[in-house]
Amino acid sequence: MNDPSFLATTALCGILLVISIFLGDYSPDLLLSITKGLTILFIPVILSVAFLPRILESFHEKNKQKKEANNTNKADQVTDKRISTIEKI
Repeated sequence: MNDPSFLATTALCGILLVISIFLGDYSPDLLLSITKGLTILFIPVILSVAFLPRILESFHEKNKQKKEANNTNKADQVTDKRISTIEKI
C-alpha cells in the first residue's frame, strides 16, 4: 500500500471520480457524458497500471519458486543416483 505508483494512481482515480460526480451535478448533458465517458475510460487504465507491477511480480515469484523446486529435485536425483551407485559397489 505504500508503493508510490499505487498511491498516485489511486489518487488520480479518486480525483477523476470526484470531478465526474461534481461536474455531473452542475453541467449540461454533453459535459456530463464526456466526463462519465472519460471516467469509465480511465478507471480501468488507472487500475491496471496500479496493479500491473504486483501482478508481474507475483508471476516472477512463482516462476522463481518453480525453478528453485526444479533445481532441488535435480539435486535430489543426483544424490539418489550417487547413493545407489555407492550401494551397488
